[in-house]
Amino acid sequence: AEMVQEAIEANSGRTALVAFEYPPSMAGELDSVALALLADLADSGSRVLTVSQFAAGVPLAEGATAAVEGLDSTTLGFLPGEATGLRALSACLDQRCDTLAGRELSDELQAALADVNLIVVLSAERDSLATELEHVRTQSEIEILGGVTQSLGPIARAYLASEQLGGLVEGMPVAAAYTGQVATNDEDTARH
Repeated sequence: AEMVQEAIEANSGRTALVAFEYPPSMAGELDSVALALLADLADSGSRVLTVSQFAAGVPLAEGATAAVEGLDSTTLGFLPGEATGLRALSACLDQRCDTLAGRELSDELQAALADVNLIVVLSAERDSLATELEHVRTQSEIEILGGVTQSLGPIARAYLASEQLGGLVEGMPVAAAYTGQVATNDEDTARH
């Protein structure tokens, strides 16, 4: 979790792409992880772009971003096409693109995609996490952080050990500890 906090601090003032790759049935556990990470991104002054390969993930992203005070966020919406869609997204991160998944991108969204310096993947399934890492990470040198369910934690830790993930928050207990750690660090900074 410390690695996550350091990566978010390093992204201060830049854009982070947050992928909501979980269905509503997993929202009870992953929403707490999402809110903890989004709050830290807001505190660091990062702008957030959200995207989901689940159609139902789009409203989850909208609800989570609306719940975080002071968060500057924009949604890219639903990204169809699984690996193909992720490769198209990755190409937009590496170079300016006019369209993504058949939709025209405004100049503002094109600039925001070009500014992405950090990716956060919120996932409940191994396949979603692996697909993001295989099709975005391999195309780009942008650091990827994971926010996963507690049950996916052991699998995600293998990606952390191989340095495909730059940090990991797994499940509600770690999200709660992470939120407490961020608050403690903010208090320590204010005292100095």
